[in-house]
This record gives sequence, C-alpha cells and structure tokens, in this order.
Amino acid sequence: MPTLVRLLSALIVIAALVIASMALLVLYVEPNQREVTQTVPLRSLGQGGQTPAEEVDGSASSQP
Repeated sequence: MPTLVRLLSALIVIAALVIASMALLVLYVEPNQREVTQTVPLRSLGQGGQTPAEEVDGSASSQP
C-alpha cells in the first residue's frame, strides 16, 4: 500500500506541474497574429476532372 500511495502522489505532483505550466503559458504568452495566404491547386478542388459526386453516380458533365 505505501508503494501505491507513493506512486499516486508522484503522479499527482507531475500532473500539478503540467497544469501549472499550461496555466502560466496561457497567462503570459501572447500569440502573434499574421495573414496567411496559401495557393490551393484546382485539382484538389475538383476542377479539371470529375467531381466526387459524378464519380459515384457515373454521370458526366457533358450530358444534356
């Protein structure tokens, strides 16, 4: 039983240190905000080929 109590108390101390460090980061660190621009290829948007819906039902966009 003393070994279990020692293990649990050590885990509680480690958890308390982790929670305290997270709280300090939240209080004292301010994130930098900036614009992010990223180019997305048309192929990944479904342009230039069949869309996923057309692949499922087999319809083509050139049908009347």
